[in-house]
Amino acid sequence: TMKRDYTRIAVLFPPYGLIHNELCRLAGERGAEAVIFRVPAGDTPVDPESFVGDPDANLRTLRTMGALDTLRRVAAEATTVYPDVVAWACTSGSFIGDGHTLDHQVEVMREAAGVPATTTSVAIVHALRRRNLARLCVLTPYVRQVGEPFIAFLESQGFEVLAHGHAGRNHDEEIGMLTLDDFAPLVEAVWRPGAEAIVIPCTAVRVGTIAEGLGVAWGVPVILANPATLDHAVELARENH
Repeated sequence: TMKRDYTRIAVLFPPYGLIHNELCRLAGERGAEAVIFRVPAGDTPVDPESFVGDPDANLRTLRTMGALDTLRRVAAEATTVYPDVVAWACTSGSFIGDGHTLDHQVEVMREAAGVPATTTSVAIVHALRRRNLARLCVLTPYVRQVGEPFIAFLESQGFEVLAHGHAGRNHDEEIGMLTLDDFAPLVEAVWRPGAEAIVIPCTAVRVGTIAEGLGVAWGVPVILANPATLDHAVELARENH
């Protein structure tokens, strides 16, 4: 890579992702620059409305995007901007699918781009482990069919999920509209004494005042998808230099 005094992150992002501006802003706050690469969702155009009546269509799309060949191809394209690190910024696309695929996403991107790589799910796990947070309350913006596999994923990584809730939103447009006012009562419902962190996955969630507001109200760290992803990406790039 070329010598720069800041970190360039190639962000692999779903085709229907709406908050690329926020990703770029969050990267800037970390002294980095995000360049967005859209990950194709397969041959069929994505119809967000189909997700509403058909969660299975949603799951199929997520598996297609997270497929190793897809990520390999987009990570290789990303070399055109000389990134310092590559990040697959999609939580569900990095925990839904067969274990073999998920275990190899990072490796495939790293090999294709020739730089360190991470995914949002890997980054969330990293954010929790480095702060030694093991007992969690989890709130997903997803419908239950998508949210429950995330709980299983966290448990497979050795975390104890004390309670979880799901906001039941079907696609990024709806998820992006969620604010602190929507999340606060949901956290109220899933809060358990002894919880060490609140985890809210999904790179469609706008950070806004969510982390701050819930952190103050409940007195624990709040781990959100996009800040966790960019923190891990920046950390990997700096370790590599």
